[in-house]
Amino acid sequence: MDSVIVKAMSVYPEKINPAIYALGSVDFLDKVDIVSKTAGNIVEIKAKEGEKVKKGDVLLHIDTLQLELERKKNQSALQSAFSSLSLSEEKYAKARENIEIRMLDIEKRKTQTKEAKAELTKMKMTFTGKETLYKEGGISKEEMEHAQTALITAEAKYRMSIKDLEMGMVGFRNEDIISKNIKVPDDPKEKLKLFVDINTRIDKAEVDVARSQVESAKAALTSTEELIRAATIRSPIDGVVAYVNKHVGEYVNPGAVNSPDQAILVLVNINKVFAKLNIRESDMISVRKNMDLEFTADVYPNRKFYGKVGIINPIVDPKTHTMEVKALIKNEDRSLTPGMFVRGSIFTGETKMSLLVPSEALFAKDNDVAWIYVLNDGIALRAKVRTGSQYEDKVEILEGLNPGSIVAVEKLTQLKDGMKVRPEMENGLK
Repeated sequence: MDSVIVKAMSVYPEKINPAIYALGSVDFLDKVDIVSKTAGNIVEIKAKEGEKVKKGDVLLHIDTLQLELERKKNQSALQSAFSSLSLSEEKYAKARENIEIRMLDIEKRKTQTKEAKAELTKMKMTFTGKETLYKEGGISKEEMEHAQTALITAEAKYRMSIKDLEMGMVGFRNEDIISKNIKVPDDPKEKLKLFVDINTRIDKAEVDVARSQVESAKAALTSTEELIRAATIRSPIDGVVAYVNKHVGEYVNPGAVNSPDQAILVLVNINKVFAKLNIRESDMISVRKNMDLEFTADVYPNRKFYGKVGIINPIVDPKTHTMEVKALIKNEDRSLTPGMFVRGSIFTGETKMSLLVPSEALFAKDNDVAWIYVLNDGIALRAKVRTGSQYEDKVEILEGLNPGSIVAVEKLTQLKDGMKVRPEMENGLK
Protein backbone atom coordinates (compact mmCIF):
# COMPACT_ATOMS: atom_id res chain seq x y z
CA MET A 1 0.00 0.00 0.00
CA ASP A 2 1.36 3.43 -0.95
CA SER A 3 2.20 5.91 1.77
CA VAL A 4 -0.26 8.73 2.39
CA ILE A 5 1.21 12.20 2.00
CA VAL A 6 0.25 14.26 5.04
CA LYS A 7 1.21 17.71 6.26
CA ALA A 8 3.03 17.58 9.58
CA MET A 9 4.83 19.76 12.11
CA SER A 10 7.54 19.28 14.69
CA VAL A 11 6.60 20.39 18.20
CA TYR A 12 8.95 21.99 20.71
CA PRO A 13 8.38 23.92 23.94
CA GLU A 14 7.28 27.49 23.33
CA LYS A 15 7.15 30.52 25.55
CA ILE A 16 3.51 31.14 26.46
CA ASN A 17 1.58 33.45 28.73
CA PRO A 18 -1.18 31.47 30.50
CA ALA A 19 -4.49 32.88 29.43
CA ILE A 20 -8.19 32.28 29.22
CA TYR A 21 -9.64 32.70 25.75
CA ALA A 22 -13.15 33.98 25.30
CA LEU A 23 -15.49 35.55 22.79
CA GLY A 24 -17.49 38.68 23.35
CA SER A 25 -18.48 42.07 22.04
CA VAL A 26 -17.94 45.80 22.39
CA ASP A 27 -20.40 47.68 24.61
CA PHE A 28 -21.15 51.31 25.49
CA LEU A 29 -19.53 53.05 28.40
CA ASP A 30 -22.29 55.67 28.39
CA LYS A 31 -25.60 55.46 26.55
CA VAL A 32 -28.42 57.91 27.21
CA ASP A 33 -31.99 57.73 25.94
CA ILE A 34 -33.22 61.32 25.64
CA VAL A 35 -36.87 61.77 26.61
CA SER A 36 -38.99 64.79 27.40
CA LYS A 37 -40.09 65.75 30.91
CA THR A 38 -43.06 67.59 29.44
CA ALA A 39 -45.73 66.81 26.86
CA GLY A 40 -45.85 68.84 23.67
CA ASN A 41 -44.90 69.13 20.03
CA ILE A 42 -41.27 69.21 18.96
CA VAL A 43 -40.59 72.65 17.46
CA GLU A 44 -36.89 72.21 16.67
CA ILE A 45 -34.28 69.43 16.60
CA LYS A 46 -30.77 70.85 16.55
CA ALA A 47 -28.86 67.55 16.86
CA LYS A 48 -28.06 65.41 13.83
CA GLU A 49 -27.22 61.71 13.72
CA GLY A 50 -23.47 61.12 13.91
CA GLU A 51 -22.86 64.61 15.26
CA LYS A 52 -20.63 65.19 18.29
CA VAL A 53 -22.22 66.99 21.22
CA LYS A 54 -20.85 68.43 24.44
CA LYS A 55 -22.49 68.22 27.84
CA GLY A 56 -24.96 71.11 28.05
CA ASP A 57 -25.45 71.52 24.28
CA VAL A 58 -29.05 72.14 23.22
CA LEU A 59 -30.46 69.08 21.44
CA LEU A 60 -34.08 70.11 20.79
CA HIS A 61 -36.97 72.33 21.86
CA ILE A 62 -40.50 71.33 22.90
CA ASP A 63 -43.41 73.77 22.44
CA THR A 64 -44.15 75.66 25.68
CA LEU A 65 -47.33 77.61 24.81
CA GLN A 66 -49.55 75.66 27.20
CA LEU A 67 -46.90 75.84 29.89
CA GLU A 68 -46.61 79.62 29.48
CA LEU A 69 -50.37 79.92 30.01
CA GLU A 70 -50.12 77.64 33.02
CA ARG A 71 -47.33 79.80 34.42
CA LYS A 72 -49.54 82.91 34.22
CA LYS A 73 -52.27 81.05 36.10
CA ASN A 74 -49.73 79.98 38.71
CA GLN A 75 -48.47 83.55 39.08
CA SER A 76 -52.01 84.84 39.59
CA ALA A 77 -52.73 82.09 42.11
CA LEU A 78 -49.54 82.95 44.00
CA GLN A 79 -50.42 86.64 44.09
CA SER A 80 -53.90 85.80 45.38
CA ALA A 81 -52.42 83.49 48.01
CA PHE A 82 -50.07 86.25 49.19
CA SER A 83 -53.04 88.63 49.48
CA SER A 84 -55.00 86.10 51.52
CA LEU A 85 -51.97 85.56 53.75
CA SER A 86 -51.56 89.29 54.30
CA LEU A 87 -55.23 89.67 55.26
CA SER A 88 -55.16 86.68 57.60
CA GLU A 89 -51.97 87.95 59.26
CA GLU A 90 -53.56 91.36 59.78
CA LYS A 91 -56.65 89.70 61.20
CA TYR A 92 -54.52 87.58 63.51
CA ALA A 93 -52.52 90.58 64.71
CA LYS A 94 -55.77 92.49 65.32
CA ALA A 95 -57.17 89.52 67.24
CA ARG A 96 -54.13 89.52 69.52
CA GLU A 97 -54.55 93.25 70.06
CA ASN A 98 -58.20 92.73 70.92
CA ILE A 99 -57.22 90.09 73.45
CA GLU A 100 -54.94 92.59 75.13
CA ILE A 101 -57.84 95.08 75.18
CA ARG A 102 -60.08 92.41 76.70
CA MET A 103 -57.47 91.72 79.37
CA LEU A 104 -57.45 95.42 80.26
CA ASP A 105 -61.26 95.39 80.28
CA ILE A 106 -61.23 92.43 82.66
CA GLU A 107 -58.91 94.29 85.01
CA LYS A 108 -61.26 97.28 84.79
CA ARG A 109 -64.26 95.07 85.62
CA LYS A 110 -62.40 93.56 88.54
CA THR A 111 -61.76 97.06 89.85
CA GLN A 112 -65.40 98.02 89.34
CA THR A 113 -66.49 94.88 91.21
CA LYS A 114 -64.20 95.73 94.11
CA GLU A 115 -65.55 99.29 94.18
CA ALA A 116 -69.15 98.03 94.04
CA LYS A 117 -68.43 95.65 96.89
CA ALA A 118 -66.87 98.42 98.95
CA GLU A 119 -69.84 100.68 98.22
CA LEU A 120 -72.23 97.89 99.23
CA THR A 121 -70.37 97.38 102.50
CA LYS A 122 -70.55 101.09 103.17
CA MET A 123 -74.29 101.20 102.36
CA LYS A 124 -74.94 98.28 104.70
CA MET A 125 -73.19 100.06 107.54
CA THR A 126 -75.06 103.29 106.77
CA PHE A 127 -78.39 101.49 106.62
CA THR A 128 -77.73 99.73 109.94
CA GLY A 129 -76.95 103.06 111.58
CA LYS A 130 -79.98 104.77 110.08
CA GLU A 131 -82.20 101.89 111.12
CA THR A 132 -81.06 102.21 114.75
CA LEU A 133 -81.63 105.95 114.72
CA TYR A 134 -85.06 105.52 113.16
CA LYS A 135 -86.10 103.10 115.89
CA GLU A 136 -84.99 105.63 118.48
CA GLY A 137 -86.84 108.40 116.66
CA GLY A 138 -83.64 110.14 115.67
CA ILE A 139 -84.50 110.34 111.93
CA SER A 140 -87.59 110.56 109.84
CA LYS A 141 -89.21 107.71 108.00
CA GLU A 142 -88.39 109.38 104.72
CA GLU A 143 -84.71 109.48 105.58
CA MET A 144 -84.89 105.84 106.61
CA GLU A 145 -86.48 104.84 103.31
CA HIS A 146 -83.85 106.82 101.43
CA ALA A 147 -81.07 104.80 103.16
CA GLN A 148 -82.88 101.57 102.33
CA THR A 149 -83.14 102.56 98.65
CA ALA A 150 -79.42 103.39 98.57
CA LEU A 151 -78.64 99.92 100.01
CA ILE A 152 -80.82 98.15 97.43
CA THR A 153 -79.15 100.14 94.65
CA ALA A 154 -75.66 99.22 95.93
CA GLU A 155 -76.62 95.53 96.10
CA ALA A 156 -77.94 95.62 92.52
CA LYS A 157 -74.83 97.40 91.30
CA TYR A 158 -72.59 94.82 92.97
CA ARG A 159 -74.52 91.87 91.51
CA MET A 160 -74.36 93.48 88.06
CA SER A 161 -70.59 94.02 88.33
CA ILE A 162 -70.11 90.35 89.25
CA LYS A 163 -72.10 89.25 86.20
CA ASP A 164 -70.17 91.64 83.96
CA LEU A 165 -66.89 90.27 85.31
CA GLU A 166 -68.02 86.67 84.78
CA MET A 167 -68.99 87.44 81.20
CA GLY A 168 -65.69 89.19 80.56
CA MET A 169 -63.72 86.29 82.06
CA VAL A 170 -65.09 83.71 79.60
CA GLY A 171 -62.02 82.31 77.81
CA PHE A 172 -59.69 83.65 80.50
CA ARG A 173 -60.46 81.23 83.32
CA ASN A 174 -58.40 78.30 84.58
CA GLU A 175 -61.16 75.94 83.48
CA ASP A 176 -60.77 77.26 79.92
CA ILE A 177 -57.13 76.13 79.98
CA ILE A 178 -57.97 72.78 81.57
CA SER A 179 -60.70 72.13 78.96
CA LYS A 180 -57.92 72.15 76.31
CA ASN A 181 -56.09 69.41 78.24
CA ILE A 182 -53.34 71.87 79.15
CA LYS A 183 -51.79 72.27 82.57
CA VAL A 184 -52.37 75.70 84.13
CA PRO A 185 -48.99 77.50 84.32
CA ASP A 186 -47.84 78.90 87.65
CA ASP A 187 -46.04 81.81 85.99
CA PRO A 188 -48.52 84.68 85.38
CA LYS A 189 -46.71 85.72 82.18
CA GLU A 190 -46.89 82.21 80.75
CA LYS A 191 -50.52 82.01 81.76
CA LEU A 192 -51.27 85.31 80.03
CA LYS A 193 -49.52 84.15 76.84
CA LEU A 194 -51.48 80.90 76.95
CA PHE A 195 -54.77 82.82 77.25
CA VAL A 196 -53.81 84.88 74.20
CA ASP A 197 -52.96 81.73 72.18
CA ILE A 198 -56.18 79.97 73.17
CA ASN A 199 -58.38 82.92 72.26
CA THR A 200 -56.68 83.51 68.89
CA ARG A 201 -56.29 79.88 67.78
CA ILE A 202 -58.84 80.16 64.97
CA ASP A 203 -57.16 83.28 63.59
CA LYS A 204 -53.77 81.54 63.88
CA ALA A 205 -55.15 78.51 62.01
CA GLU A 206 -56.33 80.80 59.21
CA VAL A 207 -52.81 82.22 58.94
CA ASP A 208 -51.35 78.70 58.78
CA VAL A 209 -53.79 77.72 56.04
CA ALA A 210 -52.97 80.89 54.09
CA ARG A 211 -49.23 80.20 54.40
CA SER A 212 -49.78 76.64 53.21
CA GLN A 213 -51.66 77.98 50.19
CA VAL A 214 -48.76 80.33 49.43
CA GLU A 215 -46.27 77.44 49.58
CA SER A 216 -48.53 75.32 47.39
CA ALA A 217 -48.83 78.13 44.84
CA LYS A 218 -45.05 78.63 44.91
CA ALA A 219 -44.49 74.91 44.31
CA ALA A 220 -46.93 74.91 41.38
CA LEU A 221 -45.18 77.92 39.82
CA THR A 222 -41.73 76.39 40.39
CA SER A 223 -42.87 73.11 38.83
CA THR A 224 -44.24 74.87 35.75
CA GLU A 225 -41.09 76.97 35.37
CA GLU A 226 -38.99 73.82 35.67
CA LEU A 227 -41.03 72.17 32.90
CA ILE A 228 -40.55 75.27 30.73
CA ARG A 229 -36.79 75.06 31.26
CA ALA A 230 -36.91 71.30 30.63
CA ALA A 231 -38.62 71.93 27.28
CA THR A 232 -35.18 72.98 26.09
CA ILE A 233 -33.49 69.59 26.20
CA ARG A 234 -29.71 69.58 26.66
CA SER A 235 -27.13 66.84 26.37
CA PRO A 236 -26.26 65.25 29.73
CA ILE A 237 -22.93 63.86 28.41
CA ASP A 238 -20.13 64.43 25.94
CA GLY A 239 -20.86 62.02 23.14
CA VAL A 240 -22.27 61.31 19.71
CA VAL A 241 -25.87 61.32 18.49
CA ALA A 242 -26.52 57.68 17.62
CA TYR A 243 -30.21 57.91 16.67
CA VAL A 244 -32.82 60.59 16.03
CA ASN A 245 -36.17 58.82 16.30
CA LYS A 246 -38.58 61.77 16.15
CA HIS A 247 -39.28 64.64 13.79
CA VAL A 248 -40.24 68.29 14.14
CA GLY A 249 -43.99 68.55 14.74
CA GLU A 250 -44.34 65.17 16.45
CA TYR A 251 -46.09 65.10 19.81
CA VAL A 252 -44.13 63.56 22.66
CA ASN A 253 -45.21 62.44 26.11
CA PRO A 254 -43.05 62.46 29.21
CA GLY A 255 -42.07 59.16 30.74
CA ALA A 256 -39.75 56.19 30.73
CA VAL A 257 -38.38 54.46 27.65
CA ASN A 258 -39.34 50.82 27.15
CA SER A 259 -37.56 50.40 23.81
CA PRO A 260 -34.82 52.36 22.00
CA ASP A 261 -37.16 53.77 19.35
CA GLN A 262 -39.31 55.41 22.04
CA ALA A 263 -36.48 57.81 22.89
CA ILE A 264 -36.41 61.12 21.02
CA LEU A 265 -32.65 60.84 20.66
CA VAL A 266 -30.04 58.30 21.71
CA LEU A 267 -26.60 59.57 22.73
CA VAL A 268 -23.52 57.43 23.20
CA ASN A 269 -20.03 58.08 24.49
CA ILE A 270 -17.55 55.83 22.70
CA ASN A 271 -14.29 57.64 23.54
CA LYS A 272 -14.07 54.75 25.97
CA VAL A 273 -15.89 51.44 25.54
CA PHE A 274 -16.26 48.18 27.37
CA ALA A 275 -14.90 44.94 25.97
CA LYS A 276 -17.24 42.22 27.26
CA LEU A 277 -15.90 38.67 27.27
CA ASN A 278 -17.92 35.62 28.26
CA ILE A 279 -15.70 33.18 30.15
CA ARG A 280 -16.58 29.61 31.13
CA GLU A 281 -17.74 29.17 34.71
CA SER A 282 -14.86 26.74 35.22
CA ASP A 283 -12.44 29.61 34.52
CA MET A 284 -13.99 32.03 37.00
CA ILE A 285 -11.62 31.06 39.83
CA SER A 286 -8.63 32.03 37.65
CA VAL A 287 -9.80 35.55 36.79
CA ARG A 288 -9.07 38.54 39.01
CA LYS A 289 -9.50 42.28 38.66
CA ASN A 290 -6.62 44.19 37.01
CA MET A 291 -5.45 41.16 35.04
CA ASP A 292 -4.12 42.12 31.60
CA LEU A 293 -6.46 41.54 28.71
CA GLU A 294 -6.08 41.79 24.95
CA PHE A 295 -8.48 41.20 22.10
CA THR A 296 -8.99 41.56 18.38
CA ALA A 297 -12.07 42.56 16.43
CA ASP A 298 -12.90 40.70 13.24
CA VAL A 299 -12.92 43.97 11.29
CA TYR A 300 -9.33 44.65 12.42
CA PRO A 301 -7.73 41.17 12.30
CA ASN A 302 -4.17 42.50 12.51
CA ARG A 303 -4.73 45.00 15.31
CA LYS A 304 -4.74 44.22 19.01
CA PHE A 305 -6.48 46.21 21.72
CA TYR A 306 -5.39 46.17 25.35
CA GLY A 307 -6.94 46.74 28.74
CA LYS A 308 -7.34 45.34 32.25
CA VAL A 309 -10.15 43.34 33.82
CA GLY A 310 -12.33 45.90 35.59
CA ILE A 311 -15.68 44.23 36.27
CA ILE A 312 -16.39 40.57 36.95
CA ASN A 313 -20.08 39.78 36.92
CA PRO A 314 -20.76 37.33 39.78
CA ILE A 315 -23.82 35.85 38.04
CA VAL A 316 -23.41 32.73 35.89
CA ASP A 317 -25.74 32.44 32.91
CA PRO A 318 -27.62 29.14 33.53
CA LYS A 319 -28.12 28.58 29.79
CA THR A 320 -24.55 29.09 28.56
CA HIS A 321 -22.71 28.46 31.86
CA THR A 322 -20.61 31.54 31.24
CA MET A 323 -20.04 34.73 33.17
CA GLU A 324 -19.27 38.20 31.89
CA VAL A 325 -15.97 40.02 32.33
CA LYS A 326 -15.58 43.68 31.35
CA ALA A 327 -12.53 45.80 30.56
CA LEU A 328 -12.57 49.54 29.91
CA ILE A 329 -10.81 50.32 26.63
CA LYS A 330 -9.62 53.70 25.35
CA ASN A 331 -11.21 54.38 21.98
CA GLU A 332 -10.30 57.95 21.12
CA ASP A 333 -10.10 57.17 17.39
CA ARG A 334 -13.54 55.52 17.67
CA SER A 335 -12.39 52.47 15.77
CA LEU A 336 -14.38 50.23 18.10
CA THR A 337 -18.14 50.39 17.75
CA PRO A 338 -20.66 48.93 20.22
CA GLY A 339 -21.86 45.55 19.00
CA MET A 340 -18.59 44.50 17.33
CA PHE A 341 -17.63 40.84 17.75
CA VAL A 342 -14.30 40.34 19.53
CA ARG A 343 -11.96 37.49 20.46
CA GLY A 344 -9.99 38.07 23.63
CA SER A 345 -7.42 36.67 26.03
CA ILE A 346 -7.23 37.23 29.78
CA PHE A 347 -3.69 36.60 30.99
CA THR A 348 -3.87 34.69 34.26
CA GLY A 349 -0.25 33.80 35.11
CA GLU A 350 3.48 34.16 34.55
CA THR A 351 5.19 33.33 31.24
CA LYS A 352 6.23 29.67 30.95
CA MET A 353 7.51 27.12 28.41
CA SER A 354 5.03 24.52 27.18
CA LEU A 355 4.34 22.21 24.23
CA LEU A 356 1.73 23.58 21.83
CA VAL A 357 0.07 21.89 18.87
CA PRO A 358 -2.36 23.32 16.32
CA SER A 359 -5.99 22.74 17.19
CA GLU A 360 -6.45 20.86 13.93
CA ALA A 361 -3.93 18.21 15.07
CA LEU A 362 -6.32 16.96 17.76
CA PHE A 363 -9.36 14.73 17.36
CA ALA A 364 -11.86 12.85 19.55
CA LYS A 365 -11.60 15.52 22.23
CA ASP A 366 -13.36 14.87 25.54
CA ASN A 367 -12.81 17.61 28.14
CA ASP A 368 -9.03 17.59 28.75
CA VAL A 369 -8.39 14.33 26.85
CA ALA A 370 -7.74 14.13 23.10
CA TRP A 371 -6.03 11.99 20.48
CA ILE A 372 -3.26 12.87 18.09
CA TYR A 373 -1.25 11.14 15.33
CA VAL A 374 2.49 11.05 15.97
CA LEU A 375 4.56 10.29 12.83
CA ASN A 376 7.53 8.02 13.58
CA ASP A 377 9.73 6.56 10.81
CA GLY A 378 6.94 6.91 8.26
CA ILE A 379 4.30 5.32 10.47
CA ALA A 380 1.25 7.15 11.95
CA LEU A 381 0.84 6.19 15.59
CA ARG A 382 -2.37 7.09 17.46
CA ALA A 383 -1.49 8.72 20.82
CA LYS A 384 -3.61 9.83 23.76
CA VAL A 385 -2.74 13.26 25.20
CA ARG A 386 -3.95 15.45 28.06
CA THR A 387 -4.64 19.01 27.03
CA GLY A 388 -4.37 22.28 28.93
CA SER A 389 -5.31 25.80 27.95
CA GLN A 390 -5.93 27.03 24.44
CA TYR A 391 -3.78 29.83 23.03
CA GLU A 392 -5.51 31.29 20.00
CA ASP A 393 -5.34 28.48 17.39
CA LYS A 394 -3.02 26.26 19.46
CA VAL A 395 -3.60 23.92 22.39
CA GLU A 396 -1.26 23.21 25.30
CA ILE A 397 -0.22 19.55 25.70
CA LEU A 398 0.39 18.55 29.33
CA GLU A 399 0.98 14.79 28.93
CA GLY A 400 1.43 12.19 26.19
CA LEU A 401 3.74 14.03 23.77
CA ASN A 402 7.52 14.55 23.80
CA PRO A 403 9.43 17.59 22.53
CA GLY A 404 10.62 17.09 18.95
CA SER A 405 7.71 14.83 18.04
CA ILE A 406 6.26 15.16 14.56
CA VAL A 407 2.46 15.35 14.45
CA ALA A 408 -0.02 15.23 11.58
CA VAL A 409 -2.07 18.38 11.07
CA GLU A 410 -4.41 17.20 8.30
CA LYS A 411 -6.28 14.17 6.93
CA LEU A 412 -6.90 12.92 10.47
CA THR A 413 -10.10 11.14 9.40
CA GLN A 414 -8.18 9.23 6.72
CA LEU A 415 -5.38 8.08 8.98
CA LYS A 416 -5.35 4.88 10.98
CA ASP A 417 -3.05 3.61 13.68
CA GLY A 418 0.03 1.99 12.03
CA MET A 419 -0.67 3.44 8.57
CA LYS A 420 2.33 4.32 6.38
CA VAL A 421 2.68 8.04 5.80
CA ARG A 422 5.05 10.45 4.11
CA PRO A 423 5.20 13.67 6.15
CA GLU A 424 5.30 16.97 4.33
CA MET A 425 6.80 19.33 6.91
CA GLU A 426 5.37 22.84 7.36
CA ASN A 427 7.00 25.91 8.83
CA GLY A 428 5.73 26.59 12.27
CA LEU A 429 6.19 24.81 15.52
CA LYS A 430 9.91 24.42 15.99
